[in-house]
Amino acid sequence: MMDDDSSRMCRRPLSVTHRHGALLACTGFSLTTAAFLAYHLHYFSIFLVYLPFALICIPALTIFDATYLSSWDRWAPWRRHRFRICVLWCLFILFAPTYPSSFPLSKHAPIPQITSSKNGTYFIAANLYNSAKVLPSWTKNMKLFSEHVGPRNVFISIYESNSQDGTQDMLRKFRDELVQLGVANKVVTEAGTRGRWDLDSPRRISYMAQIRNKVLEPLRVMADRDGRTFEKVIFFNDVYFDWSEPLHPQSP
Repeated sequence: MMDDDSSRMCRRPLSVTHRHGALLACTGFSLTTAAFLAYHLHYFSIFLVYLPFALICIPALTIFDATYLSSWDRWAPWRRHRFRICVLWCLFILFAPTYPSSFPLSKHAPIPQITSSKNGTYFIAANLYNSAKVLPSWTKNMKLFSEHVGPRNVFISIYESNSQDGTQDMLRKFRDELVQLGVANKVVTEAGTRGRWDLDSPRRISYMAQIRNKVLEPLRVMADRDGRTFEKVIFFNDVYFDWSEPLHPQSP
């Protein structure tokens, strides 16, 4: 009798481990991936855990279970429920409507006319860091935007510091291209070592405030020296965007 009880007690942990092994593996993978991304991005968010779990682990688990569909009749109820939920999630990812645009108007809405008056101008401010992967698209769309509003109606201010991936060389080339287009600009690149701080660290907040002030410095100088003002001040970072997006009116 004791041998039977001992046998059941030994088998139960193994059963629990087998049942939840996939979940534990997915959780471990998601946490490891999130830690890797947080280390390189210098900030942590629950989204970094959710992303690999939702887009990699669940589809992978679905494919794994699908290879054993021939033994469906022998599956435990919990495994069948898990498979159904995973399949529904994968179908949602594949066929769900695209997320709505953050702009109140469609991209196909008429683009407002740009005036050539003193205040019909755009001041573009961008803080960049290790942005080499994004810059080919970023600079292309920024040039298209400048050509549309008119080179005289836009000023581009960029402040970059401590990049290690070729960002500085790409920005110097972009600065020369802006000069050829007749777009007023100030592109600052600085070498050094970037500090690593927690997301809510006072030192990080102070540093971010300083680099934002530096990228806005031309705005103050032009106002004091030339009396030049701008209708819109738009902040950018290293994101993919379409050149027409800054032209869409925003909700009040």
